[in-house]
Amino acid sequence: MLLKRYRGAASGGEAERALWLNPLLRSINALAAGMRNTG
Repeated sequence: MLLKRYRGAASGGEAERALWLNPLLRSINALAAGMRNTG
């Protein structure tokens, strides 16, 4: 869902896209950490 919003924000301008970048990166990092912990 965040990736869809981030991609959709490309037409809205750089400021809107930057708004969604941090939550997107945090979500990706959380998934990677979970995969590291569970093998």
